Amino acid sequence: MLRELNILDAQSIAFTGAGGKTTAVYTCVEEFLKEGIPALAVTTTKMRKPNRHFIPWNEETDLDKIVHMILKERKSPKPRLWTLGVDLQNGKISEAPEEVFGYMRKQGIRLCVEADGSAGKWIKVPREYEPAVPSWIDVQIGILNGRAIGRTFLEAAHRPEECAAWFLKDPDEKITAEDLAKLYLHPEGILKGQTKRKRAVLSGMRPGEGITFMRKFPKMKEKMRKSGLPFYIWEYAYAE
Repeated sequence: MLRELNILDAQSIAFTGAGGKTTAVYTCVEEFLKEGIPALAVTTTKMRKPNRHFIPWNEETDLDKIVHMILKERKSPKPRLWTLGVDLQNGKISEAPEEVFGYMRKQGIRLCVEADGSAGKWIKVPREYEPAVPSWIDVQIGILNGRAIGRTFLEAAHRPEECAAWFLKDPDEKITAEDLAKLYLHPEGILKGQTKRKRAVLSGMRPGEGITFMRKFPKMKEKMRKSGLPFYIWEYAYAE
């Protein structure tokens, strides 16, 4: 993903939207590590607490120890994908203080940031205060899931009534490929914010499905092409 999107040089990447953000965060952490570049998963909102390799932050956390631990992963044939955050004790984590992120970046550690919440749904329209993309983010990646297409907002959307209303539709209407394109390209869509480098990723594609998808929805492909927004079809084994 990093090479396809030409963002291997990015020091901090924020993932917004719905339908694959968490998986994308860890995919990019792993890709950085395999390139010999130290990387860490964090959040600026809330995200699901990982089952392993979680570093709980509190006022007594030794940041130098964390840095040393992450740097070691660059030399591992099977690197651990570490996540840093505040344990909310409810299966979720929240963001560490801003100065912690700054310290990690100064040590050369790349940050892959989950900067939006969608409750596991496949499509989302951000509210006024969303997404949580800080000024130090280098690249913003907006993610939507192609499996939302053909399903109703009630079935597939986070906050379905609000989401449908944004598209001037009813909650029981079906989501179209053109809806996804609008959500990528609209200034108040999932890529809203001041980050200059933006990328679009369509998830939910199993290996080999991407070409078929683009042939099936040529209008979406054409809109993305004309926009000039770098667009990546993300195929992976467990696309559900």
